Amino acid sequence: MSEEWRSKFIALLSSGVKRQAAIERLNLHPKTLEDALAADRAFAGIVSGIENGIGSGVLCVAELSRLREAQVSEKRAAGYFGMTLEDFRKALDDNPELKHVFYTAELKGQAQIQVWQYESAADNPDMQKHLGKHYVDQKDSTEIKIINEELTDPKEIMNWVHFINAEINAKIKKGQPVISDNVIDIKPETEVKDALAISDGKSDNDLGPA
Repeated sequence: MSEEWRSKFIALLSSGVKRQAAIERLNLHPKTLEDALAADRAFAGIVSGIENGIGSGVLCVAELSRLREAQVSEKRAAGYFGMTLEDFRKALDDNPELKHVFYTAELKGQAQIQVWQYESAADNPDMQKHLGKHYVDQKDSTEIKIINEELTDPKEIMNWVHFINAEINAKIKKGQPVISDNVIDIKPETEVKDALAISDGKSDNDLGPA
């Protein structure tokens, strides 16, 4: 017998048909079902779930919309309806309305969650911080950007970064201020260039004979 009977059997159970009635409708030998349940744990789990009231919902627009608004995944939705993932996808493809709900209800649920977060933020400082970070680009720490348009060579850029880091560490050890108005207080540019030359092994004292 073709293995397609399993999908049909699950569909019958999901629609409320009892096991024995489903066996009779499919002209299925009871021993065939028993062997399949023993050999295929996934199939047995689906059947058991449906018969025990888990995943026995009927696939319809209202129920699918409720699940997707709650951000239930495709795989879990299929299990809820007592269907294999393959059969669930086929059911969506065969029904444009169900397929539309499957994709739009998820977004609707996400929007509703954001509305709830926004409405709860008035009395919730933690939620205010959460929304600030995610939607208005607020940050807990200061972001520092070092810009030097003259540097284009990757090696020079790395030397520049190493020098900045060393300068900051030196100031911290001496207890000197490092940042003022989001600007790093370091040596003048000429001194930085001299330091870069030294770090690259090309100081004026190491150029060799003239």
